[in-house]
Amino acid sequence: MKRMRLITCLCAAVVTLFLSSQGSSAKPLRISYAIWVGNGPFFVAEQKGFFANEGVEVEMINAEMGGAQQLFDRQVDAMPASIDTGVVYVESDERLVCVLALDESLGGDGIVANDDIGTIADLEGKVVAFQSRTTPQFYLNVLLEEAGLSEADIEVVDLGGQDAGEAFLLQEVDAAVTWEPWLSQGKNVDHGHLLSDSSQHPGLIVDCLFTTPDVFNERKAEFQALARAWDAAVAYIDAHPEEANAIMAREVGGWLEDPAVFADTLDGIRFYDAERNREYFGTPENPGQVYDTVQKVIDVYSHVGLLEADVTPADFVAHGVWE
Repeated sequence: MKRMRLITCLCAAVVTLFLSSQGSSAKPLRISYAIWVGNGPFFVAEQKGFFANEGVEVEMINAEMGGAQQLFDRQVDAMPASIDTGVVYVESDERLVCVLALDESLGGDGIVANDDIGTIADLEGKVVAFQSRTTPQFYLNVLLEEAGLSEADIEVVDLGGQDAGEAFLLQEVDAAVTWEPWLSQGKNVDHGHLLSDSSQHPGLIVDCLFTTPDVFNERKAEFQALARAWDAAVAYIDAHPEEANAIMAREVGGWLEDPAVFADTLDGIRFYDAERNREYFGTPENPGQVYDTVQKVIDVYSHVGLLEADVTPADFVAHGVWE
């Protein structure tokens, strides 16, 4: 009996030592998120048990404000953000890395303009509303460069997406870089039409799961498990759209809590599964489109003075979740 008690105590001690040695991996992966349809699959993975199946615990934290500083301060472990948003967060030698592509905009973002503006080149000298340091500024600058123009060739009005859309409806500006439902409303007014939308540039406006390099290296196995659960969730959404939309609308909440509104908004994006992720990332030896997109971000934000660091696309892309 004493021997059995001794064995039991020794086993308990070994378990205690093992658990203490796990440290950070014993904690859930904390993901801060904003209210956006692209974050829906996280909740499908949670509700349908895909995280549990992969042995990873994930805590979703609704955090509309805070951004990358929460990652640098270790208040959270990862956050979804557009690639341009993630790249612009560079503080001294600290940066964020994209580890998993979540979704891309395919018509959900765009430009509405007056009827007399037929091409991007026609924006020269016009009053254009968009919010600086956000995806609309990045998107517009890519299009302007393709047309041989820059921000210096237009009159900028710095407004958020909703305010920009409303300003266009009220004919206070000549064009607005915004998103749904303002694109649909803008193109349906008598003076307006859809000048361009993101479906014409697939792979340009992409949301990624960002983390810091040290967190990714410390918890790589958990990010791999999360990626597998994400892939399973995307497959489930494809197979069961109505049920999945109800789950995502309820859990994401906010202005998307109505499943019908969620479904309508979802029409403007495409989720990235494992296959699309592998294609988009490529490899360090054979880089995928993500490198081209990051380079465009670096070029645009360096040109407008928002990015002063000497960086390359490889600084913001972390391979390894699909090993």
